[in-house]
Amino acid sequence: MLFKDYLKTNHIEYQEVERIDSTIPLLQSRFCKSPMSIAMILLLKDEMFLPTDFRGLTRIDYKLISPEEICLVQPGGYLPLAPKAFGLVGYVSSTVQEQPFIAIELEQGYALIAQKDWLKYAQLQSLHVYQGHEIHWLLDHNENVISVFSQRVIQRLPSIVDFPPLPISAERLIHLKSHPSPNIEVLTDIITHDPLLTAQIMLWARSPLYGPIRTHQVHTVRQAITQVLGYDLVMNLCLSLSLKRVLHHPEFGRLGWRRQSQQANLTGRLAKQIAIEQQLSIDLNLLELSGMLCDIGYFVLGQYFQPHFATLVEDIEANPTIDPCLIEFNQFHFTHQHLGAWLLKGWNFPYEVITAVQWHHSIQPTTFHDEYPYTVFLARYFLTKHGYGDEFKVTDDHMQLGINEEEHNLIEKISTHLIERTQNDPSC
Repeated sequence: MLFKDYLKTNHIEYQEVERIDSTIPLLQSRFCKSPMSIAMILLLKDEMFLPTDFRGLTRIDYKLISPEEICLVQPGGYLPLAPKAFGLVGYVSSTVQEQPFIAIELEQGYALIAQKDWLKYAQLQSLHVYQGHEIHWLLDHNENVISVFSQRVIQRLPSIVDFPPLPISAERLIHLKSHPSPNIEVLTDIITHDPLLTAQIMLWARSPLYGPIRTHQVHTVRQAITQVLGYDLVMNLCLSLSLKRVLHHPEFGRLGWRRQSQQANLTGRLAKQIAIEQQLSIDLNLLELSGMLCDIGYFVLGQYFQPHFATLVEDIEANPTIDPCLIEFNQFHFTHQHLGAWLLKGWNFPYEVITAVQWHHSIQPTTFHDEYPYTVFLARYFLTKHGYGDEFKVTDDHMQLGINEEEHNLIEKISTHLIERTQNDPSC
């Protein structure tokens, strides 16, 4: 049965429209499952649903699940928002009750329904969630508010956690990177004295993502550096891996080690390609390293803030349309960008890298080194469109991204090619 037929059968009046504007509250859903029941939670698009708070409110051990897990998704990805029809426990945001009309997505188009008619029929229990106007306020003041609060909280971190020391291999790599001329012999020596770095470099060198087709002929670290990867890329890959290895990051969810490491390498490579295409007069190696380390703050969260990190992962997965930085700020009162910048500052990294890490979520960074965070931002934005990275609260309008249509299409082509190579490479 089509959902609009379902509405008619239950005598619920509605107006069918092809599209809606931002002033019409659009109803969305989340699903939680317990050993005894399944709950459908209805809320507005810009509201934040926190599973931990929901468990506390209901005193039921609900776990977040996807609608696919309970076979409610219809062909074409359509999901009818009718908990009563499926025997589910229904909850609704208290904000929805304040709206005269609500919009519900149909198989095609939308249905505008009087809120009182829908709630009366649906028999939903009221639920207080993080309100939409509070989210909008944070969005409007994102850069100023989050930055000030984050820096104040992070200033107190030394009294809470022990600052992680640099690994020996990372110290040697940073010292070598400060030299004006490359030294392949020293770089080879650093890698060969670290079994993990050796194994990873050989894996990367034999990967079609980084090297030519006949990469099976690479047998030594020196060959990997000189014949396939190149000195600068090996330096940045090893440095990124060495720094993150000192932080024991968990492997689960969208913030897990493997996913974050893959996104980091993609971000560094795409940011460098963007800079080359736009002929930016910046240090390409520092830019690539900035992309690789832009989310290192998550590794600090994963090590020092368990089990809060597990809650953060669940909250981010429960709110795919909300900027993860706002969810982080709601929980920790700081964000992973500022935490990463704090860490790299303590490790005496170049100011350009620190700036890029701190501001790579901002589309208009007010810094002295705008090109670094802005180029990393562009890389992350285009990767996000392919499912790699966070949600970005910007339009797809190339003008608002600060690039023209030709540049937009070119970066899209480069990112698509890079993603395709990654998906075909099991080592990534």
